[in-house]
Amino acid sequence: MRALLWKDYRMNRALLIVSAFVLVSPYAIGFAVQYRNAQSTGMWGGMVAAMALAAMATSLLTISLLAANAFTQERTDRSAEFLACLPPSRLCILLSKFALAFSVSLVMWVVNLVMGLVVAPALGDFQPSLADPVSFLLPTSALVFAAGWGASTVMTSPVGAWGVATATPLVLGGILYASWYYFGVPSEGEFGSAYSVAAVVVAVVGFAVSSVLYVRRVEP
Repeated sequence: MRALLWKDYRMNRALLIVSAFVLVSPYAIGFAVQYRNAQSTGMWGGMVAAMALAAMATSLLTISLLAANAFTQERTDRSAEFLACLPPSRLCILLSKFALAFSVSLVMWVVNLVMGLVVAPALGDFQPSLADPVSFLLPTSALVFAAGWGASTVMTSPVGAWGVATATPLVLGGILYASWYYFGVPSEGEFGSAYSVAAVVVAVVGFAVSSVLYVRRVEP
């Protein structure tokens, strides 16, 4: 397992660097702007909350990329066929890829939640409420991860798998909107909560089904 983790780390090193950059950039830009703007002195709470929200939104990009790249990269460079001939089982291969992609995604969310829900309130001053954005972005993050993961188990193109990941929230939102428009379900006031629940359910089911199919499939 350690060898598999090291292999996946090397293959995703560029994405890990991008993930770190995407995580740090909103905070670096926000702190630079806040430091240079003399009129905003004493408003650090609101600025940190805004930076955390921006980082949560931009993290969707790297989370979907990590999931979409999990299996497709090895199919692109033909190393998946070589790996299939080696002793590690398909379950171990899957667990290694999941451990890397999920741990990076988890770190990004933990950092952003701590900054937005702990550090920002501790600094005081006016700040935007993050409850509604988090209730939307967190399920969306799980959805794009599961969609990219599922697509990567069957596709050969990382770009194609990433396209599936980014399109899935739009498709789900479109289905819910059509249901509301034609049938009145969910109601307008329940649309946000219905999307969050549906996103989590689709993510869990999609991830589980695609993982089982990958483990049971004979082809690399």
